Amino acid sequence: MLLHCYPYEREAGYLAQAFDNVYLDGGLSINYLGARAPAFIARLLEMAPFGKILYSSDGFGPAELHYLGARLWRNGIRRVLGGFVDDGEWSEADAIRVVDLIAHHNAARVYHLDAPQR
Repeated sequence: MLLHCYPYEREAGYLAQAFDNVYLDGGLSINYLGARAPAFIARLLEMAPFGKILYSSDGFGPAELHYLGARLWRNGIRRVLGGFVDDGEWSEADAIRVVDLIAHHNAARVYHLDAPQR
């Protein structure tokens, strides 16, 4: 798992594409980039396979940082993927599928969260 990735998000995306066992999580960068978070999210999506990107708020410390990370990620991913849909490049179903992968399914698969408890 490549964490944070900034300012090497494109390189991290390439590594995730090139190697079966490499995944990435750009969560920490989102809090620091603020209003520029959508540009970072767009760069994550350039090279990394959609099935290899994991969401995180990377909140630490005060609860407000968890909220801020989640809010910035939701706004950023909506702006980026919504732009793809508005431009006619993606269908709405494709955008929803990618959000579901990044927001939940990838982490569940990578961390075996859906596995039955023993």
